[in-house]
Amino acid sequence: MHFQKRSHKVGTIFKGVRALPFKQRPKMISSSSNVLSSPAVTPASGEKTSLPGFGLPLNYGFPSEGKDSRFPSALLPEDIKEGRTTLALTTLREFKMLQIMNQITDKPDWHTKVFDETIAAKWKSEAIAQDARGVSKAMMNWVIDELRYKAKIFEQTGAISVFTGDVVKSDSALPESFKLELQAAVKPLEDIPAKDKDWHPGSKKMVLDLVHPSLFPLVYGRSKVLESGRTTLEDCIAQCGEGVVIPVPSERRAQLKCLVTITAWSSNHTVVNFNGFRAKLISLRRRRKLRATSTTSIQKNIRHSMRSSNRS
Repeated sequence: MHFQKRSHKVGTIFKGVRALPFKQRPKMISSSSNVLSSPAVTPASGEKTSLPGFGLPLNYGFPSEGKDSRFPSALLPEDIKEGRTTLALTTLREFKMLQIMNQITDKPDWHTKVFDETIAAKWKSEAIAQDARGVSKAMMNWVIDELRYKAKIFEQTGAISVFTGDVVKSDSALPESFKLELQAAVKPLEDIPAKDKDWHPGSKKMVLDLVHPSLFPLVYGRSKVLESGRTTLEDCIAQCGEGVVIPVPSERRAQLKCLVTITAWSSNHTVVNFNGFRAKLISLRRRRKLRATSTTSIQKNIRHSMRSSNRS
């Protein structure tokens, strides 16, 4: 599915991205991106699996198909150079407003309730009461105004984007019958002793993590990967323990270009340009830890001198 919306407040376009079918064999992106080339093999029966991090370098780039592109990778110099791996500089207050919007849009029938002045006023007061120092009345007025705009789009599409990053959520994309089947299938994971239940942090025992993905990451040098073929729901248990340990990627093959440039600002300060954002370098500490802040805030509030780089 593709969804494309524009927020009238911030003018940002959210667009769903479609992934290429796995069976298509990738080629090099460009000869200037420092991405090593190797033909990716479809993991059909008897053929060896070849994927980034397993048979291919981590910064291997798969080509786009038509007008759509793959999700960007922070390991690809091309994506880094074009700014596809970073989001625009966002204030903490804007993040807070987005979090509140995300919580409200999780509520049933939010798209109709948001137009009820009594309910909207309740949501405002609740958010301010929970974080009086971080949430103001003006912020909540903006949140409700933005949600009312998004509610009109939700009525037409049945989906909504809150965070910038091509993430779309919907309450109507799947039928009610599927929801009931899924609830029945995971019920055995819920019916466990109270001492073994993994409640999500900060949810006040309202959200139970059944199988949290962060507990089962891919660990290079420890996790096992099938060298060929695929596992399915029917044989996944039988495949447990099979495969080979995935090797730790070579650092030499995964080297990335640094896109930070430093230019002279004055005798006391230096300007750092990182992915298009200008910031004044005010401290060069031992072990080369850099602390930067915006040029405007430095000019108004900070009068530090840059320590000699010879001490690093």
